[in-house]
Amino acid sequence: MMEEYSHTPDIISISSHNKIEILSPKEIENLKKGTYQLLAEVGVYYPSEKALKIFTEHGANVDWDSSIVRIPPELVDKALTTAPRNIVLGGREPRFDLILDGSRSYLTTDGCGVHVIDLETREKRSSRKSDVAMMARVADAIPFVSFFWPMVSAQDHGLTAPLHECHAGLTSTLKHVRGGTTVHPDLAPAIVEMATVVAGTEKERRLRPPVCANICGIAPLSHDEHGIETALIYAEAGIPTSFMAMPNMGSTAPASVFGAIIQGDAESVSAMVLMQLAYPGAPVFHSIITSLMNPRTGGYIGDTPLPVSFIAVQMAHAWGVPSLGGGSFSSDAPDISWQSAFESGFGGSQIPLAGGDLCGYM
Repeated sequence: MMEEYSHTPDIISISSHNKIEILSPKEIENLKKGTYQLLAEVGVYYPSEKALKIFTEHGANVDWDSSIVRIPPELVDKALTTAPRNIVLGGREPRFDLILDGSRSYLTTDGCGVHVIDLETREKRSSRKSDVAMMARVADAIPFVSFFWPMVSAQDHGLTAPLHECHAGLTSTLKHVRGGTTVHPDLAPAIVEMATVVAGTEKERRLRPPVCANICGIAPLSHDEHGIETALIYAEAGIPTSFMAMPNMGSTAPASVFGAIIQGDAESVSAMVLMQLAYPGAPVFHSIITSLMNPRTGGYIGDTPLPVSFIAVQMAHAWGVPSLGGGSFSSDAPDISWQSAFESGFGGSQIPLAGGDLCGYM
């Protein structure tokens, strides 16, 4: 059905030949030392027998009673030496391929909402698969949107919603699709199969994977059983996967910027280490999205006037992997106004200015 649609313009990336680095190399190394210390002394909670077995086989300190894994610095470094710095995210045509090599930044939509304003009734309702497809068509027509991350959920398909979001994306845009944000390992093989069908062969799927995935950890210093086991399936299949930490300063993370960054870094790095131990060379990327707890109300503040995205990008590149930033158009303005415009612009500009490989901005 793709021939029925209008022509898809070439994507426009943002050159990263000049990068803003907030912290010096020495300061970044100090933050990495904090990550090493957290991983080695405090550890990370892995409620997955598969993950615990992999760590045990590779010499990590595993407490089977508590499911806490402590990873020595030398094991972290050894594992991450196999993580590729350069990754290709394939489009339906080569002109839509994204080359994550540090030379440019790509902007993307961001997900994932659960409500829309119905175009006919103008009333708020739960999102559907048809909404995902319509948004993919809009993203397909915008040159600055380099790949499609489903912006809302296909809630009319229940537990299989992630599969339908991926299908709606793959059948509605020529661009790369983030279609593997699944939370249960039973769904992951179907995502891999769709990627293989689109790519044509398993070999081509590994060279130019048409879908990628995102797995979120649980702050502080924990991983979800289904999420991490889903990630292992993607790693085996060569599906690029980002590991997104979302520390909230003052609640699920320390109130200080550097404390929250170190904690989020440990969460993301620990997952990438597991993938490399299980399947060396699996394409992974790093992601930290830092937010703040309102100290008066306990509410969530998504936009922070702090250079957290700059630092997150620097940390990713210090580990030698691509970076994903997201949620950068978030705002805590009560309505659409100058405040929402400023906060959105400030957040959205940080990641490309820092040389982040991917920026989820819609």
